[in-house]
Amino acid sequence: MDVLIVGAGSMGTWFGDAIDARVTFADLDRDAAATAAEAVGGDVTDL
Repeated sequence: MDVLIVGAGSMGTWFGDAIDARVTFADLDRDAAATAAEAVGGDVTDL
């Protein structure tokens, strides 16, 4: 399953780590999305 998480704050990062899926983060702050993706082994996309 692929999951897009919009919002790369602490809750989005937690959720991305908690689920068993391929995760992509999107956030207005691309650096925050990149940090969250790096923390859980996910990807980043633009909003």
